[in-house]
Amino acid sequence: MSAGQAKLELLLELKNKIRGGLSSARQELSKGMSSMKSKMMEFREGTSGALEAVSGQIPGVGGALSMLANPYAAAAAGAVALGAAYVKSVSKAAEWEKGMAKVNVTAQLSKKELSELSGKVMDIAADNGAALSEAPDAFNTIISAGLDAKEAIQAFGPILKGAKAGFTDVKVVADATVSTMNSTGWKSATDVLDVLFATMNKGKAEFADIADYLPKIIPMAQKAGQSFQDTAGAFAYLTSQGFKSEAAATGLENVFKAISDPRVTDGFKKVGVDIYDATGKARPMLNIIKDLKNRLDGLSDKEKAGIFKTIGLDGEATTAIGAMLKDYDKLAEIIKFTNSSQGQLNEAIKNAETPMDVWRVVMSQIDKAMIGIGQTGLPIIKSVGLYVLDTIKYFKDLWNQSALFRDTIAGVGNIIYIAFKMAIRGPLMLWNTIKGVGDILGWLGEKVGLGTGSFTSMYETVRPYLLYIWEFSSKIADIWYKFSTYDFSGALEAMANFKMPSLSDIINQSDNEILEHKIKTPGYGQIQKGAIPAMFGIQQGFQFFKEKKENSLAPKPTKPASPTAPNTPTSTNGTNVTGKAEQVKNLTINMDSMFKMGNVSSSNSEVSKMGKREWERWFEEMCVRMIRNMETSYS
Repeated sequence: MSAGQAKLELLLELKNKIRGGLSSARQELSKGMSSMKSKMMEFREGTSGALEAVSGQIPGVGGALSMLANPYAAAAAGAVALGAAYVKSVSKAAEWEKGMAKVNVTAQLSKKELSELSGKVMDIAADNGAALSEAPDAFNTIISAGLDAKEAIQAFGPILKGAKAGFTDVKVVADATVSTMNSTGWKSATDVLDVLFATMNKGKAEFADIADYLPKIIPMAQKAGQSFQDTAGAFAYLTSQGFKSEAAATGLENVFKAISDPRVTDGFKKVGVDIYDATGKARPMLNIIKDLKNRLDGLSDKEKAGIFKTIGLDGEATTAIGAMLKDYDKLAEIIKFTNSSQGQLNEAIKNAETPMDVWRVVMSQIDKAMIGIGQTGLPIIKSVGLYVLDTIKYFKDLWNQSALFRDTIAGVGNIIYIAFKMAIRGPLMLWNTIKGVGDILGWLGEKVGLGTGSFTSMYETVRPYLLYIWEFSSKIADIWYKFSTYDFSGALEAMANFKMPSLSDIINQSDNEILEHKIKTPGYGQIQKGAIPAMFGIQQGFQFFKEKKENSLAPKPTKPASPTAPNTPTSTNGTNVTGKAEQVKNLTINMDSMFKMGNVSSSNSEVSKMGKREWERWFEEMCVRMIRNMETSYS
């Protein structure tokens, strides 16, 4: 075997081995892929079943999953959600701008300065977790109290912290802080709040009560020469002794009024207690109480009463000073604490922390972001509004200046009016035809003695009978319809409940509807309670009585004394009467008496139940009877 042949056989053998290895590898790979495919199908079925179970138990999940499966639906839902969020952002931004505009009424800042201030207020409110919807009003309270924009922005942060630590409204804290700053001359809101929280720490009162009552007595304390810290300490002491906040404030206010009164200061001096030092400056409250305590020590109750009488204090001031004398050491401790109150605000904030504080900050930051986004839309809204105003002004000026424009608008209006008239021509032709025929029939009826009146009044007379026929026919038609649609149970029920309509009820209902419509029609007039309506027969009766009255006022000839009397008969008023003499009788019909005799009034229950038609028939019959009776009696 040659070397070339051996090499060829070696290559063929190697090829066969490689082919066999590749075939084995392909088989193993196919087996692995089949196993993986089977596991993927199992995972898909399991996941699908789990999602179906979740969507069946939780409302809304099914719709959300279906939208995830449909990218177009998901995109549309996202667009709608984004649009709604943007609209809400614009609304929040508009409210914020409105609140800051209210601030600027007091601040009097330029647009640029107001924008900078607005950003600072928003940042401080968001960092403290305050509601941004209330922040402009709270800041306005601060700046309206007399602080300038710089002082107000410095006080804003501590006031927000005070509201959070005191669990009260921002406005309450702002009012208390600013009023105290104004009365004491202090420039730092933090220092004021330190004293207020030191008062709450040592006293027995809610922060809202302290913020409400304590600042009210500071001006009187300042007038009496007493410091804010000493006053706060005395207030805290009295509340710790069981005084309500209001009672503590009232008692201290009376004490400060007393030691400002020269008569009371003289009384203190008589018992050995000086209110002022050698320089004329008021001594601290604690020193005054200490000297008074030393003066009273060892005295009996009667002697103490004599001391207070000599001083000349009123009842509430005496009660407050008596309480402070009761435990001087505790009073001194509390006043010392309020005089060294630095850091009490931060301590209160730390003690008032809750797990939800972080989320309040998060929500405030989200509101801040939404307002920032919404502010981008405000210029667009303003531009659109200005464009609308310009458009209105343009057409208004065009109307005032251009006769051609006015004539064009008038011409368009006339065309629309003519088109409308043409559109309703058919219904009007039909109505006028019916009304014309009705008027002819009414005229013929009048001529042959069937009655008078227009077509409308004739229809009102016939209308109840038409309604009766319609109601009766509707019931019959309903029974026939149910039989024709094989609704036998419904047809039998309708037959069982079938009842003939009441013609009298329909007549009364129709009369009431017509009367109510006429009363509400402009120009018809008001029908007062107890009045008799003007009806068809009443007009004829009054016309007859009018003619009779005119005849009764005619000259009445006197009957001659004898057939051969030569003189000419004269009437009672001296008028000569010629011709055949007849006796004329005067007839007087009193309508009021007639109605009273017939008991015709609105208070009569039978009369009040009468409908219009019944009134017409009753009155016409009454008038005809009276006329016939008079004709037969005096013919």
